[in-house]
Amino acid sequence: MQTPPFFPSRLPPRFVPTLTEVVQLPADLPTHHAEVAASIPAPDGLQAHLVQRVMLRVDVLLSQRVSAAVAEVVSRHLQQMEPLLHQAIENTVYDAVCEAMAQELSAQTR
Repeated sequence: MQTPPFFPSRLPPRFVPTLTEVVQLPADLPTHHAEVAASIPAPDGLQAHLVQRVMLRVDVLLSQRVSAAVAEVVSRHLQQMEPLLHQAIENTVYDAVCEAMAQELSAQTR
């Protein structure tokens, strides 16, 4: 069976970005929200509470926005893929029918 021309080859594209440099984060960069909370000027006890509430809000907002963004990208890709999938299925069915017909005709002529 011949591979239709719209299927990507098994080789990666010629120009694929690659990681060529390891980026080191600064040692003084806060790595946890507790460290960020300690750097915010606020009355004692309020810092941790404030950071916790903000982090919860950010978590909810990010969850919603990331889900929406992923859904949009997937939808867009499915729309673009639909004609290719249709053509691939059509080619596969056509090839299978041709092969089955050839086998049947070959078996009848024996």
